[in-house]
Amino acid sequence: MEAIPIYNRKKNVGEQLLPGQSLPTDSALGVLWDVEKDAFIFKVNMKEKPRTRRGMLSTLSSIFDLLGLVSPFILKGRMILQQLCADNVKWDEPVDEFMEKEWDFWKTCILELSNVRVGRCLRKKGNGRIKQCSLHFFSDASECGYGVVVYIRSTYEDNDVFCNLVVA
Repeated sequence: MEAIPIYNRKKNVGEQLLPGQSLPTDSALGVLWDVEKDAFIFKVNMKEKPRTRRGMLSTLSSIFDLLGLVSPFILKGRMILQQLCADNVKWDEPVDEFMEKEWDFWKTCILELSNVRVGRCLRKKGNGRIKQCSLHFFSDASECGYGVVVYIRSTYEDNDVFCNLVVA
């Protein structure tokens, strides 16, 4: 906090903290940031919606993932919706028992997103100088989805290598 000029700090952050208190979680563009651990975090508040295509799409759309960091978690929900479309299930028609169980299982698993933390800083801690930096792109596809991920790899003067996720 001392390295950030007061005029660039968010009002009331760090000034009212008592010794031993942790910094608050902040948010920008729907992305939550754990200021203390300098990591992106995810909170999912699933409101109960009808088990119809419309209700499921509403639930799935409520998960905001600007950087695509949790796309693998969301893919299964999209696959369920895709299957409902292929089966010509109407927007407000209740889904069958099998799809309802699949959906309920996915909703249970998606709550695990609260355990996902992605480091925000693209440099290692400390003031070491970077001697080489490169971006690495990976992609893959299958019949049910595709994915792309970008990492940054930095080599420091002491030959220490640090990699971090940039976007997915």
